[in-house]
Amino acid sequence: MAVQVKNLPIEQIDIICRAIGDSFYDHDYGEREKGICKLIDDREMMFQYMKAIFVAGVKSGTIYSTSEQGEGYIMLSGSKWEKMKIGPAIVLLKDMIKALGGFPSALQFLKDIKVGGIPLDDKFKKEKKDYLKVEMLVVLKEYQGQGYMRQLIEFAYEKADEYGVPCILDTDAKNKLDKYCHLGMKHVATRKLAGDCYLYDLMREVQDVN
Repeated sequence: MAVQVKNLPIEQIDIICRAIGDSFYDHDYGEREKGICKLIDDREMMFQYMKAIFVAGVKSGTIYSTSEQGEGYIMLSGSKWEKMKIGPAIVLLKDMIKALGGFPSALQFLKDIKVGGIPLDDKFKKEKKDYLKVEMLVVLKEYQGQGYMRQLIEFAYEKADEYGVPCILDTDAKNKLDKYCHLGMKHVATRKLAGDCYLYDLMREVQDVN
């Protein structure tokens, strides 16, 4: 079970978001892949970008933690149930543009992502199908390898089962993809972005809970 994050000191938010940003820059992608940090090529910029998303999630009530201790965090979005509030969404857009270095850079970032094709959540929206998406998942370094990632992803599965929808996410490395497949996801598509970056779309089908 996870607990909803309703408020956090800014110092703790900074620690969490730096951990998220560092997880991209410090990850071993191997020779074939570059990772999303190729498109956000500055560690501080990545931190600010992730912070914008995380803060909006906290204000919208879409971020959950493993416990009050805060070993790990997950951010969810859904076509009906887990929605970002309008106010935080507007602030998020402004902060993301600022984090990426201004409107032209933000527009280029979106174009680089779009090269890879339609994301899985956009496909669901186009087909008017409901879903639950894992937007962000992080376990702080000192708690890694202790089962918290499984705890968080299983919480997302429980939410998806409650709503009767598939659970989806994307990740930017083949070895990250393998971990999610081990935890019950299925690889359904690969998107090649600009700069030899890849995003892997994963899905856990609707489960029969009867």
